[in-house]
Amino acid sequence: LPTKIQVFPLLLTLFEGDTGTKALGHLRDIIKTHGNNTLEKPPFDTVTLEWCIKGLLHNTLLNDKKKFADFKNWSWDAGEEGIPVEPRQQLNGKTRIHMDEDLLQALFLHYIGITWSVALKQALWGLFDSIWKMGAPLSSEERGRRQFYLGERIDQAERAYDVESERRRTYREDFFMSHLPTSIMDDTNGYDADPDDVEEGGSQQKTSHQIKQQLLRQLATEIHIGRSLDGEVAVIQSDLEWYATGLPHSTLSAVMRFIGVPEVWTAFFTKFLEAPLNMGPALENSTPGVRIRKRGIPIAHALEVFFGELVLFFMDLAVNQEASMLLFRQHDDLWLCGPPQKCAKAWRTMQSFAKVMGVEFNRHKTGSVYLTSGGKIKDEEKELLQVDFLQLSPETGNWVINEEPVDVHARQLQKQLAACTSVLSWVQTWNSCIGRFFGSTFGEPANCLGRAHVDNILETHKRMQQFLFSGENGTAKSVAEHLKQWISKRFGFTDVPDAFLFMPEQFGGLGLRNLFNSLFLVHGEFPQTPEQKI
Repeated sequence: LPTKIQVFPLLLTLFEGDTGTKALGHLRDIIKTHGNNTLEKPPFDTVTLEWCIKGLLHNTLLNDKKKFADFKNWSWDAGEEGIPVEPRQQLNGKTRIHMDEDLLQALFLHYIGITWSVALKQALWGLFDSIWKMGAPLSSEERGRRQFYLGERIDQAERAYDVESERRRTYREDFFMSHLPTSIMDDTNGYDADPDDVEEGGSQQKTSHQIKQQLLRQLATEIHIGRSLDGEVAVIQSDLEWYATGLPHSTLSAVMRFIGVPEVWTAFFTKFLEAPLNMGPALENSTPGVRIRKRGIPIAHALEVFFGELVLFFMDLAVNQEASMLLFRQHDDLWLCGPPQKCAKAWRTMQSFAKVMGVEFNRHKTGSVYLTSGGKIKDEEKELLQVDFLQLSPETGNWVINEEPVDVHARQLQKQLAACTSVLSWVQTWNSCIGRFFGSTFGEPANCLGRAHVDNILETHKRMQQFLFSGENGTAKSVAEHLKQWISKRFGFTDVPDAFLFMPEQFGGLGLRNLFNSLFLVHGEFPQTPEQKI
């Protein structure tokens, strides 16, 4: 396992020179002050109790009533039987193991997780503004070319309006530490959170779904700019294997001490991480008895995101300092996009970082594509990169829908619809899958994706509905016809208008979702190819 002796030298190389030393000292002062101030005030009042309960309900952690002890003497108080764990299935089909905690224990830990996450985000924002590298300014040759063709001059005073500054601003506002809450009223989305589970309330923080859509647009735009202006661009995608469940505690301990977390807090966090788990009742063929966790962080906790982002921040920083690039992340899903030489250097930096920190990349989710202005790859590597159900075509450089997982989910939807026992439950299942799930996994239409992307979505929906409503053996040929046949058999009504099916529930209709309408409305608004905009 990584030790302090291994981790500290690596992290110190990221803070070289007077500016780096000053920035690190400032970060350590902020972390120390927050740790000391948190201990000096009582944790709960009406406001903090309300947002703690709200956050725990969102993360589905509350299951029972128990108690917690004072801070310095805090322990899991799990007794000889340890903390029971249970498997819970998410909407995306994945099963995750959750600890079955007491109520007051969960409230206390959520309070600590949120306050530390907010403080960390504010501190790292300040670090970003002080030491984050920008791309190289325009060369004299590039400035001369700009003046010749556009009749404009650009100097350092105008730098705030160039592409590199816009790229930095977008990265800071939309991607940098985006999963840490900005205020105590924001929700935290764990590393296995399902985007469909996230509520879009009054929070100003972007949801996981919004971040993923922004990531897709950012990648598509960077590809078009790189191919059009530089003639070539590289894209690398990777993922950290079992990141949340396999992160070494020794790595977390070293990083916390490096940024100046007070020892009293480091000791507390160590006790939190080393939870006594009783795996027997939840898992078949599991060894009975209590086992102390030595790796990983508890799922669905506010502290899960705090610890996870604390380590990955330094990967972001290493890529920026060593390769002068921006590492785009959604949790532990990693993306690089830019000049091939820079991407190669950034990838080597990430590999060195992972080795020291004791984490590994998922080889099955790691790939790269090297595109030129002609749309052809220069080497033989043809790994298909993807965001949800969209794949990056190595031949064209465009994002296209991968039909294989679509067919799998269409068959699952067919079974779910067949199991519905009422018209309303059928409509609810249809809207959830067609409206929410497929509506997000195909990507939202945008200029950078072009009209061909909208055509691809329309064709995929058409193919799915032909599969679901084949018209064979007297069955319906469309969703509307299917519902009309069902209503006729059950209630005897034979003249149900289409308007009743699609009219919103607030106006007395069934509220059936029809994505064709919204897609045809915007179809003509997008360019045939994104290059037309450039």
